[in-house]
Amino acid sequence: MVPSLFMMQRFLFPGAIGCKPSFILVKRYNCSSQKNARLQDDRWIPTVGLEIHAQINSKSKLFSSAKNQFMAPPNSLVSNFDASIPGTLPVINKECVRKAVRTGLALNCKIQKTSFFDRKHYFYSDMPQGYQITQYKHPIAKNGYLHYPTADGSVVKRVKIEQIQLEQDSGKSMHEEGQVTLIDLNRAGVGLMEIVTAPEVSSAGDACAFLKELYGILMRIGTCNGKLAEGQFRVDANISIAQQKTKLGTRVEVKNISGFKHIHNVIEYEIKRQIRIVEEGGIVESETRAFDYETGFTVSMRDKEIKQDYRFMSEPNLPPLHVYDDSSVTSLSNPSSVINVDQERRNLPKLPADIRGHLIESFHLSFVEAEFLTNRNMENYFIEVMECAHNLNPTVVWNWIKMHVIAHMVEYNLSSIEECYVSARDLAALLLLLHNNEINAETAYLTFTTAIQTRQHPDKIVEENNWKMISDKETVTKLCEDAIATLQCTDAKALSGYDADKPKSKASKQAIKRVIMLVRKNTNDKIHTGVAKDVTMKLLNYKRTS
Repeated sequence: MVPSLFMMQRFLFPGAIGCKPSFILVKRYNCSSQKNARLQDDRWIPTVGLEIHAQINSKSKLFSSAKNQFMAPPNSLVSNFDASIPGTLPVINKECVRKAVRTGLALNCKIQKTSFFDRKHYFYSDMPQGYQITQYKHPIAKNGYLHYPTADGSVVKRVKIEQIQLEQDSGKSMHEEGQVTLIDLNRAGVGLMEIVTAPEVSSAGDACAFLKELYGILMRIGTCNGKLAEGQFRVDANISIAQQKTKLGTRVEVKNISGFKHIHNVIEYEIKRQIRIVEEGGIVESETRAFDYETGFTVSMRDKEIKQDYRFMSEPNLPPLHVYDDSSVTSLSNPSSVINVDQERRNLPKLPADIRGHLIESFHLSFVEAEFLTNRNMENYFIEVMECAHNLNPTVVWNWIKMHVIAHMVEYNLSSIEECYVSARDLAALLLLLHNNEINAETAYLTFTTAIQTRQHPDKIVEENNWKMISDKETVTKLCEDAIATLQCTDAKALSGYDADKPKSKASKQAIKRVIMLVRKNTNDKIHTGVAKDVTMKLLNYKRTS
């Protein structure tokens, strides 16, 4: 239902009639896949093209000075231009342009030194202008590509990036009971990058792998915050099936999908749906569909057979958008006032693929381990730990980061590894104590939690609490020999079940346990049980074979 002008005014200016701002929380549901339909069949070739709408990480909107902020009170971040007040004009946000250029460079695109803005006309109740300012014909970047790894990293594939265009986001329409629609224009005019791929993806898994790689790049270069729950990374999927690689089937577009699991399920469901229709003798209709998060199905929105006339025209209120390079910027009177593409290229950080490759090559991590660190911006923390303690096993360090450091960050609601209460140097010192058998795993964890609470160095914590274990092999051997001798005199049956040929049998384990329990008692639990276990096995093997 299209809201009346009164209803739009009531929500634009709620204070005028005492209307309290309200919010609608969107729940996310797991979607189910349709049963009894084949997803992949040798006769059918799925083709997927993607349009990604990434919200630009900027303080203000694309063409106005209004703040870009999520969950502000409704209609509290609306400039006169955003509300389409007559006489207002757009002013381009330089930072949005810079981040679009940076994104294009990261995706191997050709940056257009001159690009233009267009008006795309359609009436959305949450877009007061009646049109969207976009870059349909002459985008800021085009003809790029992205290499992405499959889920296990075993294969690297490539997808062409057709173009990246700057455009405005729309506001939000919130439908309440009683045929009432409320309009919130806080998001209207926020800068978007629409990243359009060629139809080269052939499965839901590949689509998600590509999108995760793209998401990681945008996060790494700082052009998009990527908060999925806030709609900062939304995807339109164009899906078709055909029986020949050279021919595309009828395209169906599914709009506004958020969340990688949902994207996977949407594409998988839609491929199944189209295969089922054709195999039952039907015809796939060209249409736009939406995904129902509650049912897990796609539902029809509008027919695409009758092409919608967006009446594209050049934006008369914006001049051509110019960017420069090293060769052209020197001729300007104020070079710092413009965007230098070559300078942006030099300022690009290492991208996820390069970071993963370094971790795998230098530290022999698996692809999954390297991806885990890279996706969480923890590679520098890991590398610093390894540099502080070269003889540590990289997998042990990775496990500690995954199991304990991450848990600590979640518990204390820390947003980045830089906020971690245990520095990389302190973790290296702790793991060296564990590596050198000066403490055991249980004491290491206790030291870690104490370091979080007290901010003390692990060495100092262990020393002050007298937690160092007896791990010297000569001392441990003497203690174990004494324990074995005592048990032979007081409880000979305790060791009789030990079998040198079957050291992992239940009886053998019980015998070893009795020895270690006695050693722990004699040392007030100061023995390193791992070292004591190895020594005990060797002593019992020797006694059984001698």
